[in-house]
Amino acid sequence: MEMKICIVDDEQVQIDRLQEYINQHETFLEFKTITFHDSTDVNILAEEFDLYFLDIDMPKRTGFELAKMIQKKYPDAIFIFVSAHSEFVYDSFKFNAFYFVRKFTFEADMIDALHLAENKLKKYAKKYEINSVDGEKQIVNFGNILYFEKMINQLLVTLTNGKTYTERKSMKQLLQEVNLDLVGFVLINAGTCVNLKGVNKLVDSEMVMSNGEHLAISRRRFSDVRNAYHRFLMESE
Repeated sequence: MEMKICIVDDEQVQIDRLQEYINQHETFLEFKTITFHDSTDVNILAEEFDLYFLDIDMPKRTGFELAKMIQKKYPDAIFIFVSAHSEFVYDSFKFNAFYFVRKFTFEADMIDALHLAENKLKKYAKKYEINSVDGEKQIVNFGNILYFEKMINQLLVTLTNGKTYTERKSMKQLLQEVNLDLVGFVLINAGTCVNLKGVNKLVDSEMVMSNGEHLAISRRRFSDVRNAYHRFLMESE
């Protein structure tokens, strides 16, 4: 998965500093960074970025003024403001700032900012990173995952091609990482999360999957699961 980052700062030294920390950040995401020295550059608004680093103290147009313009065109824009003036942190709330990097605590703030931004983007991503217990790493489309199943302190990932992987992860961790509605999954019981695209039919209190497996729906979750499945069928028509 690629994360597109926009950096706007009138000082090249600060741009280089930001890029250095971004490149050092170890992640399964690939970073594509585009930089601008002039906050009035029309190309800033030409495309939407996943993440914006905006210096507040810029001539011609401040970071706040620029954020207002970006937000008008791209309402879901994620802003990280950068400034030597910590008092600006309160003003940044007006723009739904995701994080505020203070130049005098730059390193610590950048580590936190990038980590939180990555987690946020993962939650809305269409791909999933499998970290198998045997050390294998693989990135797959959510559409290629049939279901997740809790196994004591591990998580079984079953793909549509029949392959399975085991991760050292709890179901709670998965639910914190993934926005189920956006990727078309539903929790059918406390330990099983299924891909609605992989469901052949709903019979009594079971989901019949495309591979022939029958997965039990808990009594407590049955109504929500049935409604989610019916919505999925209607939207697929």
